[in-house]
Formats: sequence, structure tokens, C-alpha cells
Amino acid sequence: TTNDVIRALRGLAEIQSLHTTNGGWDLVAEIRCDSLLAFDRVLGQIRSVDGVINSESSLLLNSVLRT
Repeated sequence: TTNDVIRALRGLAEIQSLHTTNGGWDLVAEIRCDSLLAFDRVLGQIRSVDGVINSESSLLLNSVLRT
């Protein structure tokens, strides 16, 4: 279930925030890593969580507005 996935993802230090959402995805995770190698490792951990069917990544390039 989504709650099981949330519990598993809370254990990953690289996840800075986790949001439930509507639409195509059930969850959005904001991840912070020091390198692409570390990012790839975290994605592998996320994809191996029971209940994670699919994932999609977007890299934040620049913040043009922050509140």
C-alpha cells in the first residue's frame, strides 16, 4: 500500500520531503544527493521498495522563486 511505501521511504536519509499527490503519481519525493552516482544508488533503493511499480525523475536545475 502507499502507507507501506511511505514508511520505507522515510528511512532514506537522502529524501528531503515526501508528498502525496493526485494524478499520475501517488507520491513525489524530493531527493538531495552529492553526486549522480549517489542519486543513481538512491533511485535503485527506491525502485526496490515493495509496492513501487514505476518511477520518474526530474532534476531541479534552478530555483526561480522560493518562498
